[in-house]
Amino acid sequence: LLRAQAGEKAAQKKLYEVTGQFDKFLEGENRDAFLAVKAIFSQYGLGSLASKIFEYVQQGYGADTIGLLLQETKEYKERFKANEARVKQGLPVLAPNEYLAAESAYRQILESSGLPKGFYDNPADFQKWIADDVSPTEIKSRVDMVSEAVDKLDPSYRAAMYQMYGVDSGGLAAYILDRKRSEPI
Repeated sequence: LLRAQAGEKAAQKKLYEVTGQFDKFLEGENRDAFLAVKAIFSQYGLGSLASKIFEYVQQGYGADTIGLLLQETKEYKERFKANEARVKQGLPVLAPNEYLAAESAYRQILESSGLPKGFYDNPADFQKWIADDVSPTEIKSRVDMVSEAVDKLDPSYRAAMYQMYGVDSGGLAAYILDRKRSEPI
């Protein structure tokens, strides 16, 4: 019976590890710290750090210290990669909430302008803009200018582009903004 229970516990532990349910191993303040830090880093797109968070909780670190330690991980540095370039250029590092807000603003501007899906719509696409301190207002200005130029094109040209290649006004705007990136789309 003891062997069966030990085997069951080992299987349950393995299931929790595989499914990332590390909170099942913790109690009280440790569980709360784990869940709080995991929730924050999941918002950053870094839910993959759950095992690292669990490891730090087991080592006795508090939520604030864990947050600082996680900033030194490869995953964190990759997610907020533009900050490294900002430092090299003498610009201030953006806090995660500022970084995410900039990405969200870029994404919203590009989506609302009718640019095609897959054209500048994931975090890696925005790294250069963030690194170079390009404001969402500047991106909106660029997109508006290109959209206006596309609107002024001869309607028969736009219709022919759509009929022959399936390229609509958003696709033409994308092409003008970044030919290399838009061609595969």
